[in-house]
Amino acid sequence: MSTAAIFAHFDPENTFNESCKIIKKELESLFDYVIIVSTSTNVIVEDLGKNTTLIERPNIGYDFVSHIVTGK
Repeated sequence: MSTAAIFAHFDPENTFNESCKIIKKELESLFDYVIIVSTSTNVIVEDLGKNTTLIERPNIGYDFVSHIVTGK
């Protein structure tokens, strides 16, 4: 069975800071798939793993709604 993690992200300065990079790396080591859902504008996430996807969505509603846009 495959496993997946959904990482809801927001940064008012539209950055993916060092803490986020550490979390992403750990999630990539623990799960088969990682989906990052960001409500920041034009955020750049470097070194996306081959099984990591970035989805950007408007910053509307609550962060816990981010899992809905993944279709999972």
